[in-house]
Amino acid sequence: MRTGFGLSALSFPGGRRRSGSTRAIQAYASAPSAPAGGTIEFRVSVPSRAACSVAVRRIGTPVPTPAVRFAGQDQDGASVAWLRTDTSADGVGVPLTWCDWDPSLLLDVPESWPPGLYVARFSVEAPLLSVVALRGRSAYVPFVVRAPLAAGFPTLAVLPFAAYAAANPWPTAEVRRARAVSLDRPFAGNGLPGGFGADAAFVEALADTDFATSLDLHAGLVDPGAYRRVLVRADLWSPRMRAALDRAALGGTDVGGAVAGADRLPAASIDFTLGPDGRGDRVLIRF
Repeated sequence: MRTGFGLSALSFPGGRRRSGSTRAIQAYASAPSAPAGGTIEFRVSVPSRAACSVAVRRIGTPVPTPAVRFAGQDQDGASVAWLRTDTSADGVGVPLTWCDWDPSLLLDVPESWPPGLYVARFSVEAPLLSVVALRGRSAYVPFVVRAPLAAGFPTLAVLPFAAYAAANPWPTAEVRRARAVSLDRPFAGNGLPGGFGADAAFVEALADTDFATSLDLHAGLVDPGAYRRVLVRADLWSPRMRAALDRAALGGTDVGGAVAGADRLPAASIDFTLGPDGRGDRVLIRF
């Protein structure tokens, strides 16, 4: 693991600030997944550069992941950026709530880690009855580790990170009704998205399976046609996601899971665009 990026905070014309969560520690990942042997970046907010630790566990069969201590970024997790950004072809801006937090921690994913659903648990060190502790000393961030492209797994499980993002009520429930929602936000509460428990139970029963998120499917980071079987969960679909699964089904891949098959998937209802900082596919747009 590496720390200390030292990047300056981002600012945009027309941006304003609004109140966010008051939890002592909050975190999110800058990408939903990483391949074994790759890296994944976390952005963490804690009070006054408090000492923190992070531990990672895999859902299902555990892997050895010792906790690592680091100094939290001195950034205000109770303040998030609000701006009106152009996310449509007609040039009409829509409101967007997002977190312009600096990178805090870069996790080097060991090549030995098997594909699967993982959870990073961030903890801030504080006395048990302190104000910090009473605001919540831990936050969780789910992410997926993908197998190398030539790993040869027969089955691919696609986890519904698009639906997680769309339903995320952080910092307030009204965000769920917005036309545009940013992926650069912690999940509300302790950091585990709604529906995560059912998906974790689904994952625990799988063996000999590769994993990806629906966002990876949209980005073209995984080819569902390379597998004999693809398992999907109830999710929201972009045109690219649907096209990838339709091509796989036409090529003989058995697409199923929470739905009966590729022909039963809901129609595309979302798409993605650049985030305010220029990173691709960080804003989900509802049709």
